[in-house]
Amino acid sequence: MPSLVFSQETTQESQAKNLKALNFVTLMDPNLDWWIKVPPNTVSIKNETKIYRGEKFLYIPLVANSTKTANEPYKLKYTIFLSKENSDAEILRDDILEGVLNVSGNVILLPPIGIVFEDSDEYGNYIFTLNLENVLSGEQSLSTYKLELIPWAPSTAVSGAENINDTVKNFNQLNDPALLYSTFLSEDFTFYQRGSWHGLNPVTYSYFLNAFDKFDFLYEHLIADFQNQNSFNRQKIIMLNFFAKRDAIDENILSRDDIAFQNYVRNELSFDDNPYEKLESLSSVDLLWGEFFAKGTYEPVRRILDILAFFEDAEYAKEIMAKKTKPDSSENAAKLIRGILYLAAEKSLKGNAQNKLLQNYLKWADVNDLTPALKLRLRTIFAPKTTSTQSE
Repeated sequence: MPSLVFSQETTQESQAKNLKALNFVTLMDPNLDWWIKVPPNTVSIKNETKIYRGEKFLYIPLVANSTKTANEPYKLKYTIFLSKENSDAEILRDDILEGVLNVSGNVILLPPIGIVFEDSDEYGNYIFTLNLENVLSGEQSLSTYKLELIPWAPSTAVSGAENINDTVKNFNQLNDPALLYSTFLSEDFTFYQRGSWHGLNPVTYSYFLNAFDKFDFLYEHLIADFQNQNSFNRQKIIMLNFFAKRDAIDENILSRDDIAFQNYVRNELSFDDNPYEKLESLSSVDLLWGEFFAKGTYEPVRRILDILAFFEDAEYAKEIMAKKTKPDSSENAAKLIRGILYLAAEKSLKGNAQNKLLQNYLKWADVNDLTPALKLRLRTIFAPKTTSTQSE
C-alpha cells in the first residue's frame, strides 16, 4: 500500500526509525479508494476531532517503522481501546498482523474500524488508544487520539449559487455533514432545472442523494426539523426522501399541501437511470460527477474514463451540432450520442481537474487501470498546449 502524507511535524517523528503507533478518525469513504487507488506518497487523511451521534466514522490505526528495509517480514501485535475520558476502557480489537513490507515507504495500515455513537452515548471526550508491539524486535509504541462527541447543530446557511456550486464540487475533501445539511436547506438550492433531465439538475440530484446516503443520520434531523421549514424546503425534503427510496413521511406532520405534493411525487415521478448499466445522455456524465463529489470514490471517475473510448465519434458529433441537423440513421444517432458523451467527459475532466483527489485518481489510473488507448486519450486531454511561431 502507498505511504501516508503526514504533517511536517509527524513526518519528522516517523523518520526516527523507532516503531511508532499512529491513529486517526476520518469521515472519508470507508472503501479506502483515497488510500489504495492513488500514487505512492500522495495519501492525505482529513482527520476529525468532533463527531455527532449517529454519524458513521472510520477509526484508522497505522504503524510506522515496523521494519528497517523493504522486503523484510513484520509481525505486529496490537490492541485498540476506546474509553470515555476518565472512564474504563473497552477493547475494540486485539489481534496480530504479519507479512512482508514489499513497497516503498514504511507505513502499514491496520484494519480500520467503522464506528457509530448511539443516542445512549454521553456527550464529551472519548479516547482511542493504540497499543502496539513488534513481536520480532520487541519494540513497543502507544498512541492516543481524542474525539469529542458533540450535540448536533447545522452550520451557517450557504447562500448564492456560486457558493453552493463550490461546496458541492469540493465536498469530498470537506466531508462536513453540518455543511451538507445547511446547503440542502439553502434558499438558493433547488432540484429543478428547466429543460434538463426529468426537469431536474442531475448533478445536484446525484450529489445530494449520495451525500445523504453517506451521512444518513441527517434524515432523522430533516424529519425532526420538517415543520420548522418553509414550503420550499419541505418540498425538497419530500423529494429527497423519495429519491432515496425511504418510507413516505408520516402525514401527521404534513400540511394538506405537503400531503398532496408527497402523493404527486410518489405516484407521478418515475426514473431510475443507472450510468453504470447504460450511458445514454449527458445526464449520465452528470450523475457520475455528483456521486464523485459526494463520496470521493474511484468508481464514478473510472466510469467517466470509459467514455473516452468514444473519441472517434466526437468529430461527427461536433459536425452535426454545428450544422444543427439530425442523424440520418439509427446507427449515426448512436454515434452522435457517443460523441456527445465523449465531449462532455473531456470537458468535465478538465473543468474538475483542480480537485486534488481527482488528480490522484487519474494519475493512479494512468499507471494501473487503463487500456493503452484510454491511457493515450487521457494523456492527450491533459497534454500542455504548444504554440508555434514563425520567424519574421
